[in-house]
Amino acid sequence: SGSVKVSSISADGKECVFRYLSPGSWFGEIGMLDKSARTHDARTINKTMLLALSSKDVQTLLNMYPIFYKFLALLLCRVVRNAFTMLNDTTLLSVSARLAKRLISLADSYGEPHDKGILIGLYLTQDDMATIINATRQTINKRLVDWQKLGWIDAKYGKILIMNPEALKQ
Repeated sequence: SGSVKVSSISADGKECVFRYLSPGSWFGEIGMLDKSARTHDARTINKTMLLALSSKDVQTLLNMYPIFYKFLALLLCRVVRNAFTMLNDTTLLSVSARLAKRLISLADSYGEPHDKGILIGLYLTQDDMATIINATRQTINKRLVDWQKLGWIDAKYGKILIMNPEALKQ
């Protein structure tokens, strides 16, 4: 339950957010398999319950049930696919398109029904959103204000209500 932010922080304090993990997500498989350092930091961002499996226990399961390697391979494929998607989005999409795409994705993962639309069930500051899509907070603020005037969203105090998901998808 809860959520985990997977990110890296540079020596000068700049953060790169790779993804937010929703309940049921797995993480840490890369370091567990190759016995190297973690590729990113993982931090809970609200009340979260985690199930931790030791590398030894996972290795025992894999030895007993080799079919599990298939599922680990599929999990790693999803990680690689997400990385390629982020790279493509950063390279090929405008800031507006990246922000809209990420809001829709967050609504799909964390959306809670609301009488006016879908409330994203994460507390996200404009700095958080800027970090997620590699933009400035000022640019995010401008887009959110514009979309709020159009009636597509309602953004207040770290909460975002998606009122017109079809407009954002366009």
